[in-house]
Amino acid sequence: MNQQPSQSTGTKEDGGGSMKLLLVILFTVIVLGGAYVLYNKYGKTPVPVTASPSPTLTVKTSPSALTSETADWGTFSDGAYTFKYPADWEVEKTIPTTGSYKSVVTYRPKSMGEDHVGAISLSTETISEAVERLNDQSLSNSTLESQTNVTFAGTETIKLVFVNNKKPSIKPVIYFVNNDPLYIISGEGTTEGITNNTVKQIIATFQFTN
Repeated sequence: MNQQPSQSTGTKEDGGGSMKLLLVILFTVIVLGGAYVLYNKYGKTPVPVTASPSPTLTVKTSPSALTSETADWGTFSDGAYTFKYPADWEVEKTIPTTGSYKSVVTYRPKSMGEDHVGAISLSTETISEAVERLNDQSLSNSTLESQTNVTFAGTETIKLVFVNNKKPSIKPVIYFVNNDPLYIISGEGTTEGITNNTVKQIIATFQFTN
């Protein structure tokens, strides 16, 4: 009597082979996927980036800036020097009969009446005598903050800066210009705001004519 071969054995062997094939395919996908991710993250050659240099900002000061601002100002001349002043300011010259001053030229806004803001005085003193005198006179209401050597209008100058004892924001400045005779220029720092800015501009236009 012939026996029929069992079908169950072949089915088990086929199922085992399919499972192995699936595992191989799955493993291959995982390996290839991981390799792709690692390549994208670490394997690409970075493209070099050249940083562009930051532009350098150059601030240029126009030498004609002050000239344009004072173009319509009046001009005062005293033979040896000149300076400019706004139309709503006035200039007055006096000749003292006593003391060391040969002449005093004051300037102020017309609205201030008789009180002057600044002055240009010609003195017969030496520069050391004038510095000592004005320093002593100012001790009652101001304190000397600094004394420096500067060049003013192309001339050797001593610059004194004081601090008002009652109002520290007020810092009067006095220039002692040694130009034979001695020129003593004051006014800067005696006021605040627009008036003081105008005084600085007036002083900046000062120049010797000989």
